[in-house]
Amino acid sequence: MQISIVFVEPESEDNIGALARVMANFGFRDLILINPKVNPYSEKVKIVAREEGWKIIRNLRIYDDLDRVISMFDVTYGTTGVSSKVGNEVLRNPLTPRELASRIWNFSGKIGIFFGRESTGFSNQELDKFDAQITIPASEDYPIMNVTHAASIILYEIFIARENPIRRTFKLINNHERYVLKRKLKEFVYSLPTHEYRKPVIYRALRNLIGKAFITKREFSILMGVLNLAKNDRRKLSNIKK
Repeated sequence: MQISIVFVEPESEDNIGALARVMANFGFRDLILINPKVNPYSEKVKIVAREEGWKIIRNLRIYDDLDRVISMFDVTYGTTGVSSKVGNEVLRNPLTPRELASRIWNFSGKIGIFFGRESTGFSNQELDKFDAQITIPASEDYPIMNVTHAASIILYEIFIARENPIRRTFKLINNHERYVLKRKLKEFVYSLPTHEYRKPVIYRALRNLIGKAFITKREFSILMGVLNLAKNDRRKLSNIKK
């Protein structure tokens, strides 16, 4: 399992340095910045990151496009401090760090954990681009955490789960296979004999399940087979009716 930490449009040298230091604390080495608003190689960043964090900073990668970075991973998670309101659970039903960590090391593949802007986080449109979201349960009076505090909790949970000696490794589907599965699933949902207004909600709910499920190569093959069978059966039924 390869896990990368992605920080989108960082606005603070302190937070860049502190994030690198937290990554070093828990054994994560790959840091990606998207369109940073400050100099990530400044003396201030170096002081905050300390020696081990500075090694991560020196090897970080910088990109200017969120979609491009998302496409680099087999599974992506966007962090959010605001979970869905009652009645809108389909649109945003995030995992807790512990739920994520309990299964993340059972698979091989590339995972990206994305942290949003310090000032505004991610928009709903951006969150919708990720396979799933992570949120840290906190007081309803003040649920939004500093990015480095949130990172320390998430990375700690993953670090602890990694030390579990009882673990099997399964081959995870890649980014292309995940795209193919989502496309096939969307075709299936939009062919269902139900009201049109319900189809986007059904598809979003099923897409959420895919994002959380860590689909293996074997499971991918079975799901694609089932969807193809369902499609063929609907065609046969349609021909009979004609």
